[in-house]
Amino acid sequence: MKLLNLLFTIFCVSSLIAQEPVYTWGKPQTNENPERGTDKLISLGDKGFVLLRQSRSASESSNYWLEYYDPSLTLISNIKIEFSVGVMGDSYDIEKIVPQKGVLYALVSHWDKTTMLNTLSLKTVNLNGKLDHYMNLTSQSAEKYMNRGGFDITFSENGKKLLVINEAPFERKTFEKLSLTCFDVETKKEDWTHAQELKTPSDRGYNNNIAISNSGKAIMFKKYSEKMKWYYALFTCGGPGDWNENSLSILGERVISDYKITTNNDNEFRKYRCKGNTIST
Repeated sequence: MKLLNLLFTIFCVSSLIAQEPVYTWGKPQTNENPERGTDKLISLGDKGFVLLRQSRSASESSNYWLEYYDPSLTLISNIKIEFSVGVMGDSYDIEKIVPQKGVLYALVSHWDKTTMLNTLSLKTVNLNGKLDHYMNLTSQSAEKYMNRGGFDITFSENGKKLLVINEAPFERKTFEKLSLTCFDVETKKEDWTHAQELKTPSDRGYNNNIAISNSGKAIMFKKYSEKMKWYYALFTCGGPGDWNENSLSILGERVISDYKITTNNDNEFRKYRCKGNTIST
């Protein structure tokens, strides 16, 4: 009897695994504007999907379009995001658009020649193409628009924490400087900020990948080259003064070609894919 039950279980599991997936195909859509490249496909949960398209103007500012599809994959609207880039010396840019828990957020930068500041803010993106101000983030000194430093944001897995990285503008014969700032998304208040000077020379090619846990602990993976050789380091930060560095010497001569950092509750899970090898911790 036990053997029959076991065989029945194996048969059922095998049948489930062998079943073909069910596909739902939407009506074919033709992109009549090839200059609008696909940025990302975003799920809005029960609301459907948004195909985000992007193009760059002659001034190198980004323009975005929202192709909104309902859950049945029917195209509902195709709208350009309303956004003013300002004027020379007082310019605005949409740096990136990210989804989080069914909401679209835009990271907007503002460079002011008078104050010599580059300021970041977060705005919500509505499906009608309009932006609504959500919260102010951080700012840093920047004398020139083309040398404003680097910046990025990331949300925690539960969407309640937001991490902002500000990388100082390139400066010859100095070391790289950056700051990490953690915000509470619901209260729109800053939890903590930490400024750090690294041991690597200042460079125009910023290569710092960040993540934040639900409790507000930050992790940063850095990739940099010296004398034609790649090096890697992992940093953690839990608040002002709480900064730790870990060099990834276990790689030897292998090269990390692709990577992604994610968090789950308070535990960091890091997966690195190397040339011909897989390393996960």
